[in-house]
Amino acid sequence: MTDVLVERSYPEPLTDEIMGANLARTLGCLQLHRVRWQRSYLSADRRELVCHFTARDAESVRIAFRQAGSPDALIWSGTVHDTPGITDTDLAEAGIFACCTALAPGRFEAQLAGERPDPACMAIHRVMAVRSYVSNDRRRMIGLYRSRDAESVRMVLHGGGRAIERVWPCRHMAP
Repeated sequence: MTDVLVERSYPEPLTDEIMGANLARTLGCLQLHRVRWQRSYLSADRRELVCHFTARDAESVRIAFRQAGSPDALIWSGTVHDTPGITDTDLAEAGIFACCTALAPGRFEAQLAGERPDPACMAIHRVMAVRSYVSNDRRRMIGLYRSRDAESVRMVLHGGGRAIERVWPCRHMAP
């Protein structure tokens, strides 16, 4: 099975009713194409949604979403990397998401090897890297962090050969 990420931005905040209707409309198509929902992250302002699925391939997810009539989204396959020593509590308490694009292919290789941004800087700002989702082409990364605020994560990630697109507080949703 392959890990597949779906990223969406919404012009208006998502309501619980809209989210429920979207889930009901998509669930049958996801099951039909053997796509399994793992977890989703919704931004605090309810305008950003990132969903993690496992499926045979990213195209299975694209087809399921298209057949369900879902709006366009960025859909990509990748790998999931947890920071060594991370506990279920760390994962549950991680509430900051950061989306980055590599300025050159392969810029996330150090992160995949277990290196994180400057440990001293992370300690000063009380930021803990918890999980990374990295695209198979190594040009896109989404990181989940445990921190008191999004600005601390933004400061830690600044630089390092990656373009930080968004950093936002989030809440987890799982099946």
